[in-house]
Amino acid sequence: MPVGLHDRSSTLHQSPNATPAWVLEKIETWRRENKWSASRITHELAEEGFRINRRTVTRHLTRLALASPTSSPPTANRLGLAAAVYGLLQVRSS
Repeated sequence: MPVGLHDRSSTLHQSPNATPAWVLEKIETWRRENKWSASRITHELAEEGFRINRRTVTRHLTRLALASPTSSPPTANRLGLAAAVYGLLQVRSS
């Protein structure tokens, strides 16, 4: 086969328009600590001089499994309640 006609991947080697890591960290931190919406996070980032579309923030929240406002790391209390509801814990009778 002549040189130059070989199959090669069409995927990008770099993504020049990717959201910077520091922005992803802020999105995650603000959602976890303040329970801010995607709109609020977008506004706060704009205040810091970084323009980003609200839909992009929503996409990142979805990838971080923080898309719904109630999404947060499970606490011991929530785990206990969920386990009790699904019958995973034995409830002691007094």
